[in-house]
Amino acid sequence: MEESYIRDADMNLARIPEGVSLEFGASVAVLGIGPVGLMGVRAAVLHGAGNVFAVGSRRPCFAVAQEFGATHRMDSHAAGYLDQIVRENGGPVDGVLLCGGGEDALNSGLSILKKGGTLVNLSAYFGGAPLEIAPALWGSGYGDKTIKGVGCRGGRLWMTRMAQLIACGRVAPEKWITHRFHGLDSVPAAMDLFLQRDRTLIKPVIYND
Repeated sequence: MEESYIRDADMNLARIPEGVSLEFGASVAVLGIGPVGLMGVRAAVLHGAGNVFAVGSRRPCFAVAQEFGATHRMDSHAAGYLDQIVRENGGPVDGVLLCGGGEDALNSGLSILKKGGTLVNLSAYFGGAPLEIAPALWGSGYGDKTIKGVGCRGGRLWMTRMAQLIACGRVAPEKWITHRFHGLDSVPAAMDLFLQRDRTLIKPVIYND
């Protein structure tokens, strides 16, 4: 039998866990699975992520996250859920999408992010207080963890791309709709669901008919 070898095998080979196929991708944790976070879940899946952790607390959002391809669903009110993510992933995740929570959520995301990983912040902070980063969670400043703050892109190009994804069945935004209203006079009722933090709400739609 012909022998073969891998050069510098200790640097170039990785052990694949039992039960894992040869087709696997990066791990992503989505913290906050409202409408933005749910799209983050779907985007991670479309980009080939392996483990996708959807973290939230509302059952309607969990159901949609599962339909969008999340492999794990975590209750953000449960004690030790961050440790559970790391444990079930077999180590810190490759990427974090921060889509909810207060100012301290940034440190939560950094705590489960591996060295060399990227945290993308999609939350907005209007309180005016400084965002404090715990040095230890950022590798004392040299942990090679990248933090990005991005906004929602608009314009015809991105709308066309999104419409094509919908037309091809890759994204199903109708799954976000939990409440339907008819007539512009129902705007206050729809807004009240948001202001009262109705736990059955993902997205309302108002039909101007």
